[in-house]
Amino acid sequence: MLPVVIARLPRVQQHRSSSWLGVSYGSVDVEDASDTDLSKGAELKDNNRKQQLQRACIVFLSLFFFISAGVYSRSSVGVQAPLEKGAWSSIASPFSTVSPLALGVLGVSRPASSSPGAIFKNLASRGIPLPTNSWCENFFLGGSNTGPENKVFQVPYILDTAGPIQGVRTHGSHVQANDRAAMMTYELENGLTLGAAEVFHVQHEVLGDTSNAIARLAIVLEWKSEAFKRTGTGAHMSSPIVRGAPYTSMQYNLATPRLIAQRFASSGPVADEETVIQCGEGVGVFGLPVHVKREIRLQFDTSDMTWLVFVSEPMDFVCSNTVPPPRVGPELPPGVVPPPDASKEAHFELKAISPVRQGMVRVALGNNCTTGQNPIYCTRRQPRDQSAYMALLRDHSDIYPTGKFSSSFLRNEGS
Repeated sequence: MLPVVIARLPRVQQHRSSSWLGVSYGSVDVEDASDTDLSKGAELKDNNRKQQLQRACIVFLSLFFFISAGVYSRSSVGVQAPLEKGAWSSIASPFSTVSPLALGVLGVSRPASSSPGAIFKNLASRGIPLPTNSWCENFFLGGSNTGPENKVFQVPYILDTAGPIQGVRTHGSHVQANDRAAMMTYELENGLTLGAAEVFHVQHEVLGDTSNAIARLAIVLEWKSEAFKRTGTGAHMSSPIVRGAPYTSMQYNLATPRLIAQRFASSGPVADEETVIQCGEGVGVFGLPVHVKREIRLQFDTSDMTWLVFVSEPMDFVCSNTVPPPRVGPELPPGVVPPPDASKEAHFELKAISPVRQGMVRVALGNNCTTGQNPIYCTRRQPRDQSAYMALLRDHSDIYPTGKFSSSFLRNEGS
């Protein structure tokens, strides 16, 4: 807290020469003025009154500045307020509960479609103020909030909830910049969707309890099954989305982890860096299950990306891989895209064979230039060695941030 300076104004009769906040005042003594020069004395008195008024204004402004600075410093630099009631939390008290119209502010016509949607059900039921001008605001726009336009720049990824299945789709981003603008770009089909095999309610929600409130850098999205919404028991999952985290995480409760990609795997997934998982060929065709203790490494064609999948406990996984057939027929003109055909599209699926009572799966992009075939990310078509970075991801894969606190899980290597 900055010191609050309180100063006493000096009497004019005692003043000889002084400097206050860098302003120098001349030597003036009213009682030394000659009696024969009344006009000069009156002029000096008038000057003294002006100088006294100037000093009073300067001291008043100084007090105001230091007191204001002290109050601001105490609230922002001093002891940090808890998340609840804090200025950066959505649990903070609103500045006003009075309608702007009642204050004489010109009203704005707002259609019903612009009202906060069902995604805020948890927050509204607790009377928690809704976030505005937030980095994650795109998650809340629209009726269902699950379109490809509902994407946020989480750093380093671009995230949305518009994947082939319910859950969070993670896109590796690419910077495009010139002397006028900078933007983050991505290719939709390169994304990896982390969800579950169960069917959840169409509308996901913002988890708004006191331990997972929307914070300055975090938000928790939740998907619930119909059984869980009716009875409070059953399958549900939640994803703590934290800005700056190199992982996308999903916590499962009585739900079965499932991952979907719109690219095909260029090689078989590798479990724990030792066992290759043999995938079935074709959508919905799966190979034999493989027991996974720690992680699965996935490598995709076209995108040239390598992803790491981390599990909080040993699980058995199966996979399906669909390689699109070669396109036949005449060459299309540049810029012409053929009509979509699901039977000819790449597809990859990885899923556990049984629900997880309470566990977590995390994904992280380990390399976006694995073989050198992606011209966007690769330099001169040369592969990039990211082994050191992937080792770093492995070292910290068991610690994850949430909306309020950090927690970790321990692996039982003997299972």
